[in-house]
Amino acid sequence: PMERCRETAIQMIGDFVRCVSEPEDSLPYLLPSLAQRLGGKEIREPAEELRLSMVELLSLTVETTSTCRQRAW
Repeated sequence: PMERCRETAIQMIGDFVRCVSEPEDSLPYLLPSLAQRLGGKEIREPAEELRLSMVELLSLTVETTSTCRQRAW
């Protein structure tokens, strides 16, 4: 059940990043959380599938925010 909650949260955040006009505004909240779950000393995501989903979310975030930044230039 807990994995399902985390999986749903990752999917929702991915949808959010895709849909908002300025996803870079969420970076101060999103990146520390991902860093903690992916490689923090105190908390580490135990489910391999969720770690993969988080890396994909991180990749999506980088691609989306870099695209937004290029449009601004």
